[in-house]
Amino acid sequence: ENQRLRTSRRAGSGKGPLASLLLVGNEGVGKRYLTQVIAKLLYKDGGVEVFECDRLTVSQLLGTKDAPGQLLEVVSNESHCLLCFERIDAASADVQRLLGQVATAGKLRAPGSDRDVSFENAVVVLTTSKSAGALAELDDQQLSQAAWQQRAIQVIGDETQVDPQLLGAVTDLFFFVAPSDRVKAEVIALLMKDECSAHQIRLSQVAPSIIATQVYQLDETSGFG
Repeated sequence: ENQRLRTSRRAGSGKGPLASLLLVGNEGVGKRYLTQVIAKLLYKDGGVEVFECDRLTVSQLLGTKDAPGQLLEVVSNESHCLLCFERIDAASADVQRLLGQVATAGKLRAPGSDRDVSFENAVVVLTTSKSAGALAELDDQQLSQAAWQQRAIQVIGDETQVDPQLLGAVTDLFFFVAPSDRVKAEVIALLMKDECSAHQIRLSQVAPSIIATQVYQLDETSGFG
């Protein structure tokens, strides 16, 4: 939907990125993996540029008069890209304000330059592990999708102190929960079918419930019981 909207706009019109996504969930639930999937769906090379926010500075992103920063260099070289900012809650206030400008205006300018770098063909992804517990409680409430996202944004802002302008520019918020054993088994079953298909072997029946049961019986020494 965002892609179709973007193609109707003139290049350089000062719009925001193609999308600004906020991924919330505990470590290890697949936030960065999802960014790789999105990149493969949207862009031919499927590359993801990852920035660790706890170590970022504005000068690293924008650069100086003599040398471009990492962020502007990436987007200048390839405007159709996915930019992932890990642990946005750990970013400094200055970095958050800069990213808020990217998410709203869709452009930045390097120090000493007279030319804007556009982000209108990029996707910006922010991740955080903070507020996962609060969102889990919120997830139990009977709210519409729009009401849930609005309330979730408020909760994240209160708990993480992420810049309100940046949070307000989020296109979509996705909350990750750890998969159950049943879901893990279903994934294994799908992978088994795909692997067999790749070798021209037809796997007619794989029961995720059986896989999930067998995983409980797995012994590191002897394997499945």
